[in-house]
Amino acid sequence: MKKYHMIRQTFSLGIIFLSIGTGLYPSLAQDAGQPLSSTSRGEWLYVGGSGPGNYTTIQEAINASFENDTVFVYDDSSPYNERIIIDKSIRLLGENKNTTIIVGVIGGDVVSVQADWVTISEFSIQYQCTYPSSDIAIQANHTCISQMILTATSNWFGISLCSSCDTRIYDNHISNKFVGISLRACSNNNTITKNTLTQNEYGVEIELSCCNRIYYNNFKDNTVNAADNGNNTWNAKYPSAGNYWDVYNGTDEHWGQNQEKDSPDGVGDTSLPIAGGENQDRYPLMQPYTTTQLCFDSLIGGFGMSGKITNVGTTTAFRVCWQVLSLGGFILFGRNTSHMIQKPLIPNEEALVNVFMLGLGKAVLTIRIWADNTPLYTGRYNVTILLCFIRIQKGGRELYQGRTIHDDPLL
Repeated sequence: MKKYHMIRQTFSLGIIFLSIGTGLYPSLAQDAGQPLSSTSRGEWLYVGGSGPGNYTTIQEAINASFENDTVFVYDDSSPYNERIIIDKSIRLLGENKNTTIIVGVIGGDVVSVQADWVTISEFSIQYQCTYPSSDIAIQANHTCISQMILTATSNWFGISLCSSCDTRIYDNHISNKFVGISLRACSNNNTITKNTLTQNEYGVEIELSCCNRIYYNNFKDNTVNAADNGNNTWNAKYPSAGNYWDVYNGTDEHWGQNQEKDSPDGVGDTSLPIAGGENQDRYPLMQPYTTTQLCFDSLIGGFGMSGKITNVGTTTAFRVCWQVLSLGGFILFGRNTSHMIQKPLIPNEEALVNVFMLGLGKAVLTIRIWADNTPLYTGRYNVTILLCFIRIQKGGRELYQGRTIHDDPLL
């Protein structure tokens, strides 16, 4: 049976005073959504597959579960023809979002979430119905919906929230709906990010709801990309950004919180208004949101240490951060400092990093680099410190590790 593992990293106290050498002054401000509250997990229940005691239907397993249990659904018994009601705080996980398929039963919503603290991930929902129902209907708080494919249906709503708060909807693909994602009736303080919404009548529609954050989504080929009559935020804080809109025709010649400095940054220089009210996306993306990659090289010792961060991918890296830690030695000045580059890095753009320290002895330096849309880069180097001078030994280890914006140590 498959197992999911959570990997935690522990960081020793470390190093220094750091400065950026491209005229970009770091800031600790950020606007990434917080992860849902962590609770102890209970038992795992299995649906489909050939294991002894596995359940035949998803609803049977949910009915047999208790708070904080996980219901894992194998894909080799797909499709699952049922209507699902979740009335307890559990995780419902599919084996693979492309092959773990739920086909709804006529008569209402395919998945109805009626309890707080529910997580649903890695399913494809297929349902043909003209009744104004939803692929996933949420009437609860603290829900997490991710890695879902809601495309092969004609449902009225993809994901609908009614009086639901503190929900995260991220990394889903939603199309062929009247409304891709709907928030109504005081659905407040929700985060919608990294979704792709295509070929819907409305991509996202928000009614009588406020304090929601919508950013890093791709809106393409919808009749109306978004409508909002509340007071909501359609971008993250710079140097993070907003959403990609296929109708945006602005230019990119400047950067900065007010787009006042010369040089492109992957963000449009002018805002995009949101239909239905006075909201706007202050930092519309020039390209669809996707991942890129950073590297750190040209490491030089001497009076302090310097290196270079480069965006080696094909799209802009947003909110680039770096951190240096040390283990060992006798450090007199500076321990474990994190900073953020104030400008997004477009492809092939570089940022210099200068590191200063005061100490004695041998140490291991760990350099970590990440952005909102990149894997975590980690480099480890053996050094000898003599007051302000650093001698770097040859070699070193480098690692790219998957991460999300919610793994950020600056949070």
